[in-house]
Amino acid sequence: MRGSARETVDVFLKTLCAPDASTLEGAWSNVNCWGLKDLVRYEQCELWLYRKLKAGGIVSEVDPQFVEWLEGVARRTAATNSLVDETWDRVSRVLVDKAIPVLPLKGMARRLLADQFPLAGARRLSDLDILVPEELSGRAWDVLISDGCRTLIEALGVGPFEKPLHLDPLVDENGVSIEIHWRTQDNLNPGVSWERMMNGAKEVEHKGCRTLVPSCTEIFWHGLHHSIHTEYHAFLLRYLLDGAALALADSLDMGIVRSRIESGETDNRQLAETWLDQAISFAEGHLQGIRDRETWGPLLWSINIFRRFPLDGAVAARLVEESRRVEYGFGPAPLVVGAGLVRHLRRRVLSTAARTGYRCWRLGN
Repeated sequence: MRGSARETVDVFLKTLCAPDASTLEGAWSNVNCWGLKDLVRYEQCELWLYRKLKAGGIVSEVDPQFVEWLEGVARRTAATNSLVDETWDRVSRVLVDKAIPVLPLKGMARRLLADQFPLAGARRLSDLDILVPEELSGRAWDVLISDGCRTLIEALGVGPFEKPLHLDPLVDENGVSIEIHWRTQDNLNPGVSWERMMNGAKEVEHKGCRTLVPSCTEIFWHGLHHSIHTEYHAFLLRYLLDGAALALADSLDMGIVRSRIESGETDNRQLAETWLDQAISFAEGHLQGIRDRETWGPLLWSINIFRRFPLDGAVAARLVEESRRVEYGFGPAPLVVGAGLVRHLRRRVLSTAARTGYRCWRLGN
């Protein structure tokens, strides 16, 4: 059926994982973008999709209103990422000047590899994560405070935070949140975290300066491990595409990644293996591998929901969240601490109805 939800999701996924999106010429002409904007927002893959459409020369085939929205997101993302770039440049320079070694983590680390892997930086950065040796973390925090950074409590009135991996976040003059990590996993010794990230780290050119970046293997592993800790959110396209951007890199040692999964470094080995297979399927453009796994069902269900209910509404939130929880083996959404009995009952009834509805729908799809 032309314009059906299934066709929309199919072309959407083909575009995300196509090595060359120009092969999809004509495919978007028949796509009904109803509900797709909210799906892309939920999955947080706006920039990746826009870059694929643009690189393939098929932007003109897509619904103009949808393209206008994507272009707006791309402009805002470029502006935000530029601020994070500036913050990294300043923070790294200030710390190194004080003899404090520092490495970028997460989004900034991938962004610094964008010259080698163009899509590694294809999403919005929300903050700056850095890693320093544990014994220097307190000093690094003091140095940045002296350089003009403020705590989130001072800047925004939020916090303090109880985080096993980093100190209370700071905010710089650009409004960028900075998290100083002293380890990368809560089940890993801080010294081992630093040693791993330094092992194989290489200097790259960034805006005329040389900066040290962890190896592809460690960036990929850290992304996988961090994603799995978000439970069902691990399969947001945002995280899977982060992995896909590096999954086929010659310098990525997949043997190390798989051995860490097998040794139990993640809380959920089965979830980690599924995530890894999905990320590789996106990298290889293996659409059938995606259709055969747990990602396809929630995406098709979600766009049908977003065609009926707004993304920001309570109904859509519950229906979409519970579909992910069912698909990936998690229980109903937890009750809200401090909420009254009526709210608890309403939440539980909605969760139960959503889970039952998704299971019944899944049987027919």
